[in-house]
Amino acid sequence: ATMNSSRIYDIPNETLLHILSYVSECDLMHLHLVSRMMNEVSSSNPLWRTLCVQHWDVPSNSQAEDTSTYWKDVYTDIAHDQGMYRYKTVYKRVHQVWERIERWTKVFAPLVYSTLAPPCTEENVEQCLDSLSSRNLAPLPLEVQYSSRIHDGQIPERSLRNIHGLLGGFSVYDLHVNFILCSISTGTYLTHHQWKNNCFLIALTQERPIVGLWIVLREFSQWGRTYAVGEVVQCAANGISCLPAYSSYIEVLEHHANSLEGGRHDVIDGEIIQFPTFASEGSDCTTHGIQVRANGLFVSVESGNIVFHAQGAQYVPESGIFTFAYRIRISMDVNVPATQAAQLVSRHWEIIDESNGSMEVVDGEGVIGHFPTMKPGAYFEYVSKTRQATPRYTMRGAFTFRLLDGSGNVEVTIAPFPLHYQ
Repeated sequence: ATMNSSRIYDIPNETLLHILSYVSECDLMHLHLVSRMMNEVSSSNPLWRTLCVQHWDVPSNSQAEDTSTYWKDVYTDIAHDQGMYRYKTVYKRVHQVWERIERWTKVFAPLVYSTLAPPCTEENVEQCLDSLSSRNLAPLPLEVQYSSRIHDGQIPERSLRNIHGLLGGFSVYDLHVNFILCSISTGTYLTHHQWKNNCFLIALTQERPIVGLWIVLREFSQWGRTYAVGEVVQCAANGISCLPAYSSYIEVLEHHANSLEGGRHDVIDGEIIQFPTFASEGSDCTTHGIQVRANGLFVSVESGNIVFHAQGAQYVPESGIFTFAYRIRISMDVNVPATQAAQLVSRHWEIIDESNGSMEVVDGEGVIGHFPTMKPGAYFEYVSKTRQATPRYTMRGAFTFRLLDGSGNVEVTIAPFPLHYQ
């Protein structure tokens, strides 16, 4: 039996629109060749407005009742006139996360915001892809390509010194880490000439030891772990330390945006600090009017030789060199009686390996060579670090303070806080 093709014209418009909502934008574009009626239906605003919301980050309530907006033209303008059609599967997600990062940095870290570079050209992207292809590497993920069309990293390469990195930094003793987002041309150059032969550089520290965030473009194995194409790893210039960081580039941006908006990072002297804020993570304890806050941070740039073992579908770190920094803030509230003023004289630390319960004890005078005095309204903050052989520890301890009125000593508790890999 055959069906008269004219019967399709008997289908109510509402039903036909519903059917066409399952048709790709490419096929919708070609339906205007079928007939005048099909051209009319396939060009309808509801169909193309839905595609604009789906692909181009147009707000779902945008101009919903505005009949003067021709949504097919809006879609094609972005797709073709702006050269974005090849990015339609990642456009919305990347665009949204950059809007979040821009909004936060503009308000809370304007010095960082001012370093965001203008977009690169499509020609720059094509040159990068050609370079990678010549080395038999996988193409750069679309989210990286489109991200560079929004901000091509931070500032021109010649100005890297003393710039606040978008991905944040921290200092401990003579180590200063500050991750700057790289341009696509820098990534192409360093991938072609230096360092990791299987990866593409996306971010780089300014100071030594130089460490980069790299996207894997050719699968490789190291220290008992296989790194898949698209995964983001952190690797030192000497290649000794290669650690998994994120499953994809978009995860790097989204995780960072979530952390910024979630209040997990302080901004000090214009720099985004990688240490979590005391309010968001760590321990807090007050003894004798003296408050001690503490939290920890895994220092990947001074960690290495980490051996992984497979645990189901995941790789779990087993042994190696794990360096942790810890940030301590000691303070006395302004309302505490002056008679409770005291000076720190010694410290006692207990570092407990969560894998077996073993404990390392560290005792010493003062903290990092200082003997701070706590009076009402005073505070003292410092950062130190410890190097361990396994990935998960709990740290706790106490400070001994001598009361300034000569009446004796008090033990001020440092409540337990985690030192964890990743």
